[in-house]
Amino acid sequence: MRENRWTYSRIMAKVFVDVIRTAPGWIIMDSGAMLLSSVCYAFATVVRQWLFDTIQGAAAGRVPYAVLLTVTAVVVLFHIGNELLNAVCNFTWFPAMRTVEGRLRTKIHKKIKRLSCECFEDVETLACIEKANQGVSDCYGVYNSVATVCIFYLPYFAVMGVYLWRLEPILLLCLVFLFAPTIINLFIRRGIFERQVDETVPLQREKEYYETEIFSGERLKENRLFGSFSFFF
Repeated sequence: MRENRWTYSRIMAKVFVDVIRTAPGWIIMDSGAMLLSSVCYAFATVVRQWLFDTIQGAAAGRVPYAVLLTVTAVVVLFHIGNELLNAVCNFTWFPAMRTVEGRLRTKIHKKIKRLSCECFEDVETLACIEKANQGVSDCYGVYNSVATVCIFYLPYFAVMGVYLWRLEPILLLCLVFLFAPTIINLFIRRGIFERQVDETVPLQREKEYYETEIFSGERLKENRLFGSFSFFF
């Protein structure tokens, strides 16, 4: 079987295209809620400062208590809206993931149906099928991780960057120290995960074969008849 090595950037582009094509409605809803939630989380710092400044002014007698109550109500409504957006993000994740997973598995099954019977005797072909099945399970998770960085964290750090710059420009270094480890961690995990998949796919297939031989109902009578349970065990 001819080996087809894809670059990491090409794989990520393919994952994004497939995920968006299979569940465009859920992806748009999730991305919109994530973006709004990001901006709200960033502005939460500004809103809290506004509330604390108003409380301080009311305690010093410079701000009427009616203004304090109004500001408090606005802050409460702001946080309620932020939690609702967070709930939308949590709600859309599961149906989007199941939709993507189901439609990608359908594509895999259609490709497998076109293979000849001899292909299922080839170890490399079976390894590719196993990797494809594992990839389907992780496909939306990969998309969601990258989308979270691009749609949630980048706008969050952009708003916080403007806020910190207005307070003191040197505070922007805090964002660099916070964000850099996340990027480094993604690259380290990618290399480790790729090696682990290559090493564990043959073992996973072997384990599933032994489980089928030992525990499946179809093999139970045969194992009892020939006494092969102890051999497989």
